[in-house]
Amino acid sequence: MAAAGGVVLGRGCGTRNDGGGPPEPPGPEPVVELTSSPALYDDFEGNGNLQTFDGRNLAVAGAISPKIWGPSSGARVVESPALGPESPMARHYLELSSAVSGYESAWLINPMITTFAEFRSLSADVCLAADPATISPYAFLNFHTTIPEQPPGKSWLVNLGLIRDPSGRVFIIGEYRNINLGTIVADDLGPALLEEWHNLRLDVIIGRDDPDLSLTEIRLDYYVDGALRASRVPEDSAILIDPQRTGLGPHRSLIVTGQKGTGLIIGRFDNVRAVYGDRIS
Repeated sequence: MAAAGGVVLGRGCGTRNDGGGPPEPPGPEPVVELTSSPALYDDFEGNGNLQTFDGRNLAVAGAISPKIWGPSSGARVVESPALGPESPMARHYLELSSAVSGYESAWLINPMITTFAEFRSLSADVCLAADPATISPYAFLNFHTTIPEQPPGKSWLVNLGLIRDPSGRVFIIGEYRNINLGTIVADDLGPALLEEWHNLRLDVIIGRDDPDLSLTEIRLDYYVDGALRASRVPEDSAILIDPQRTGLGPHRSLIVTGQKGTGLIIGRFDNVRAVYGDRIS
């Protein structure tokens, strides 16, 4: 998406769980087919589907679909008035707003858990807004797991998003962190502005797909508006690529954070895409 639009909060459309949408798959266990093609996960206009047993979208127009999202209390779908009331083309996006807690999220729950070997890409159009007093507001894509064998067995994660640092500078950052080891490897991916949309994309590449990598390596590729800005091979690749050596997750989510109690943080997300290797589970 071009760096425009969505600069007005608009009116909230709320969430809905009215029993609509496709029926549950037959059989005792859900059948979920993940596609290896660039798959639209949710554009909040009713388009988006990872479950293809009946060929219908699971996304809900103007609302957060409970079949594909696990939202926190600060999540809602907003309709932008930017196109005008006479326009037949509604434009909705997911808004995460935090005024007190300093943290709000929406988890991708279809599927709830994937692996580094089958995960390919997570992308979204992202916009950050914040009060001038808010300290370190941040809106980002998150990929998160834990490493039990490294005491105390806490998180390993990668973030890609827009942040305003304590000096007031707004920029795009790609970073991975190992909480157990205190590791933070961050890349400055270029300047940005508040109220400005950017398409952000995190790719996880493995040796099967790139001969320059060994079979025990993964590579993180950070894209901004379609351009590759940085790549990293994490030190913990051999652990991360082995699902027997990771704990919680990996999960994917959209998050806003900032210093608790310092002001309002608003993250806007649209046209979420999630790409996976073929799997039926």
